Amino acid sequence: IKNLFAGRENQYVRCEVCGFKSSHEEEFRAVIIPVKQHGDPHSIGSVEEGLDNYYRSERLCGDNQWYCEKCKKKVDAEKGAALSKVPYLLTVNMQRFVFDWSTEQATKLGDRVTFPETLDVARYLDEALPLHKTGSKNDTESTQFGKNGSSILMRGRSAIGLETPDALNYDLYAILIHTGTAGA
Repeated sequence: IKNLFAGRENQYVRCEVCGFKSSHEEEFRAVIIPVKQHGDPHSIGSVEEGLDNYYRSERLCGDNQWYCEKCKKKVDAEKGAALSKVPYLLTVNMQRFVFDWSTEQATKLGDRVTFPETLDVARYLDEALPLHKTGSKNDTESTQFGKNGSSILMRGRSAIGLETPDALNYDLYAILIHTGTAGA
């Protein structure tokens, strides 16, 4: 399971004053994206929009400033996540259940969310890890990127394309749809 589905994300906070970056990697088996952000009345329209929201950095400022170890004071900072290793099979889980505080019950969102047949995840990679193509030209390729030469095993069209070296495409393989309500 780990060899097929495990990827890694770099969770980071970067000081806007001195550029110091505090980060740590976390392993994931699925990227879980909410169909509706807390407090937002609008749902996402596509998987790409959900991933863009998930990997969009946020600014820590005002009462929410971050303490920079290098500056030795609270400063404005950027907080975010980026892919540091992509899995062989990428699973995207649409979080369709929300808690309705007015009824005090979990509810299921039936909003329409589109998805592409091919998904390019290159824009969600950690910017410190540029793409580099290595390995053979057979069906199973070893692709390495980053200064530390982290390996990613990809296959077929899911490998970084020869015609678009900056792409990291996944082909849609399966869709699982939950029927019923939030409770069953």
